Amino acid sequence: MNRRRVLALGGAALASPMIARKTAWAQGKQLYMTCYLGAMANFLNEKVIPEFQKEHGCQVFNRPNNSLQTISILRSERGNPMTSVVMMDDLAVPIAKQEKLIQKMPLDRIPNSANLHEGYSIEDAHAFAILISSIAPWYNTAALNPAPTSWADLWDERLRGRFLMVTAKYTQSVPLLVMTAALQTGKPIIEAQYEMLNAGEKLRELKPNVQAIQDNVSAAILSVSQGQADISGPDYSKNIYPSVVNGAPIALMDPKEGKFAGVNTICLANNAPEPELAAAFINYMLSPEIQKALAETTFAAPSVKGITLKNEISEKVPQGQEELAKLIKLDWNWINPRRNQIIDLFNQTIG
Repeated sequence: MNRRRVLALGGAALASPMIARKTAWAQGKQLYMTCYLGAMANFLNEKVIPEFQKEHGCQVFNRPNNSLQTISILRSERGNPMTSVVMMDDLAVPIAKQEKLIQKMPLDRIPNSANLHEGYSIEDAHAFAILISSIAPWYNTAALNPAPTSWADLWDERLRGRFLMVTAKYTQSVPLLVMTAALQTGKPIIEAQYEMLNAGEKLRELKPNVQAIQDNVSAAILSVSQGQADISGPDYSKNIYPSVVNGAPIALMDPKEGKFAGVNTICLANNAPEPELAAAFINYMLSPEIQKALAETTFAAPSVKGITLKNEISEKVPQGQEELAKLIKLDWNWINPRRNQIIDLFNQTIG
């Protein structure tokens, strides 16, 4: 072989070990995680996990669940932990922290966390937001003209028997009760949330408008799109906008009182079997490229600064600190212990 060929081979032989050494510590390891159902799970399984496995030479096992099921998994593994990375709604984070199911993030191993929007490092860095949805009612654009512009419009006589109310079992029912309390008491929304258990009178006034209780947003979208009901929710923007883009005659309300924040978070399980690999994965989820792709896939706002979204997405989601600050964030530390009472109030009043 000539000298040029030898040098070329030598360069390749040197480059490969250098790349491998960067993640040699992760080679052959197994990372167990939980994530959200639906579009988030599909995105992780198809886009994120394969690239992370390739880069780190590890295996990632993903178990999609809702937040309360995830809490149950962590409780069951308390004596023999298997899960390292945990995704859950912000409402579940105080529960997990109080029960010591998650641990404070190692900030030195997650440098991308420094780029989080203000207020989205949650519960003293026990969770980081990875996605931020808006929560509001949504409606049939052809049936409701003029369009509803206030939460108070849910009580309008034109909606007698035309409202598909989301089940009280789901988190997004809580903002409805908070707004009910605000309308009944006249207090600002943030203060009214502490009065929600006393909002039965105003909630009872809503009952004539309730056609049915829905626990399947896909079925509800079909019903509203076909004119069997006029309005539904409240629900997450990420659940509604994909159907809007696909041509369904529906729209998410932009109420004058404001929309609520629906925050998806990522956490590090307490006594995680693979804490270093988990931290690397969390850091990867907060990277600009993953945040942009995730936001554009789910029609929700990225949690880190400096992300430029496609036009058709950016016009539908809040972007930047100023816009995100307009979303109403609830006090889940106060709400969670009263969750059964909230469900009972809905059941006793609406049925």
